[in-house]
Amino acid sequence: MNVGGSSLSLGSMLTGLMKVASIPLTNYQHQQGSVQTEISAYAQLKSDLSTFQSSLNTLTLAANFKALAATSSDSGVATAKVFTGAQPGNYTVNVSQLAQAQTLVSEGQKSVSTAIGSGADTTLTINLGTVGATTSKDDSGASTTTGGTADAEGHYADGTTFTPGGTSKTIKINSSNNTLGGIRDAINGAAIGVTASIVNDGGASPYRLVLTNSATGAAQAMQVTAKGDDAVGALLGFDPAGTQAMKQTTAAQDAQLSVNGISLNSPSNTVSSALSGFTLALSKVGATTLSVVNDTSTVESNVGGFVDAYNTLANSLSSLTNYDANDSSKNGILLGDSTTRDIKSALQRIVTGSIDGGSGLNTLADVGIGFSNDGTLAVDEPTLQSALQNNLTGVASLFGTNGTTTDNGVTYLNAGSGTQAGKYDIRVTQAATQGALTGTAAADLEKASIGPLSLTVTVDGTTQNIALPQKAYASAGDAAAALQNAINGNAAFTASGASVNVAADDQGTLSLTSTSYGAGSRVSVAGNGAQTLFGDTSVKGSAGLDVKGSIGGFAGTGSGQTLLGQPGTAVAGLSVQVGGDGTGPRGSVSYSVGFAAQLSGYIDNATGTTGAIANATKTLDTRVASIGKQITSFQSHLSQVQANYQTQFSALNTLSTKMKTASTVLNAQFNNTSKS
Repeated sequence: MNVGGSSLSLGSMLTGLMKVASIPLTNYQHQQGSVQTEISAYAQLKSDLSTFQSSLNTLTLAANFKALAATSSDSGVATAKVFTGAQPGNYTVNVSQLAQAQTLVSEGQKSVSTAIGSGADTTLTINLGTVGATTSKDDSGASTTTGGTADAEGHYADGTTFTPGGTSKTIKINSSNNTLGGIRDAINGAAIGVTASIVNDGGASPYRLVLTNSATGAAQAMQVTAKGDDAVGALLGFDPAGTQAMKQTTAAQDAQLSVNGISLNSPSNTVSSALSGFTLALSKVGATTLSVVNDTSTVESNVGGFVDAYNTLANSLSSLTNYDANDSSKNGILLGDSTTRDIKSALQRIVTGSIDGGSGLNTLADVGIGFSNDGTLAVDEPTLQSALQNNLTGVASLFGTNGTTTDNGVTYLNAGSGTQAGKYDIRVTQAATQGALTGTAAADLEKASIGPLSLTVTVDGTTQNIALPQKAYASAGDAAAALQNAINGNAAFTASGASVNVAADDQGTLSLTSTSYGAGSRVSVAGNGAQTLFGDTSVKGSAGLDVKGSIGGFAGTGSGQTLLGQPGTAVAGLSVQVGGDGTGPRGSVSYSVGFAAQLSGYIDNATGTTGAIANATKTLDTRVASIGKQITSFQSHLSQVQANYQTQFSALNTLSTKMKTASTVLNAQFNNTSKS
């Protein structure tokens, strides 16, 4: 548009005017971006706190300070793994015999693929059980034992007995598989726990079938019978108490060992019933000493991890709240934020505080942890190591939740999130007891020497058939020991955690007691062996009782020997194990909350759904939403402003056009007048 010789761009004018009008919108958007950046910073802070809290997990439970390490003076004989329940000390282990699985070998065959017999349908049965001997007495009362061991040729002599253990497996043989190779494949394909293989001994009839039980132990001896084709039975039959076509090259036997002079049998070379909290791995016959000590190196590493994690968190907090007087671009996102400042102060207040755990260790400085000049934590290793060596329980109390008791028969177990620190008296109104039974008559040792004994034993809800070999027992105590080993060595009982103690009184009457406590502790015996050893074909015992009592005056819930504080009380979740049969006052339990536990609890609160970070983030989210509404409203206002400008500029453009037309007319008139 030309007006009076000048030129005006309406489009440029509109762009410039709208740029000025949009300045408040830009400010709103900048504000919204700044708030969203703060929200992201809070997310980082929450993540950093959670990472630090993870480092506290190994220090919050007293059980983590009870880690033990076991070393063996001769690891070639035996090694050990230790778990909760093990006690530090030295243990002498003497292994006199390793457990092994039985192996049977057939007579040689000229071919692996030649048919054996007619191919008639045949059932090959493999029973597992115990090989025993026969003991008899002459007129003078002298005892004679025959059988029970294999000769140099791998065959058992007359007098040998076989007592099935209840496990029986069958394999079908017919014309499709009645070769040595076919029988091998049929046995392996049946997956019965017995492996078949073929060896070549280089002789005239070199191919021999070898059967090996996958399970070790004296109760895993094989009895092999064939019903159908006699030729199959003539090659593979093996009955320790009868015909033996195959020969034994390795006998089924238990491991025999002693721990601190106490004799034990185990069906496996991995022994978990010898000592509470131990698993022994036997490797060869011999003697070794197991030294079990507190594993302070693990605790020391956990403490170092805590210090490193705290310093990482402290550096992150410093970065988020940093102030630089010379360069504001280096200021932290949460500089001046009260929530972050409160969190930082609370963490420092806990770390520099003091607790009363009654252990002589009250501050982190007592174990060598203090602040360096740069504000980070550092560890004085000698001080920490000394504390770990001399007062490990105190270190546990300093960091985690821990309890100590004044009665030697009462053990602190655990506490809950609602347990309040304090000292609480313990009173027992009913001591926990074990399920037990006592025989109705003295054990008949003479009858036990005539034939094998079979019992059905139930312990804590698990029932198994237990076989005792025929044997001349020197005393009722010997019979009790044999029965105890047979029950505790049973794989099903071991898997369920059930075990027993069997004893004999002066009259030779046996008693059987579960090692567990409480209402679920129950024992019973039945069968011909029960009549021989306990005087009746079926003897049921009395069930155990759960402990009853109170902690700190609040009634507790009993389960076995464990007394647990009830919800809604100061001792909610606090549990102790009450041993012995004493009732009435049983001392007290003191519960403390150490530094790691305090820090972890504070972080739970700060990062929880109703915690400080969640509340601060919620406030910021509200601000973002509010600014968003302002932006939307102002954008609508800008649209109206732009529309008004466009209307005005349109009118101005129309006027400009008219003026230009008038100018053209006037110029024409002036030009014509000049020509005249």
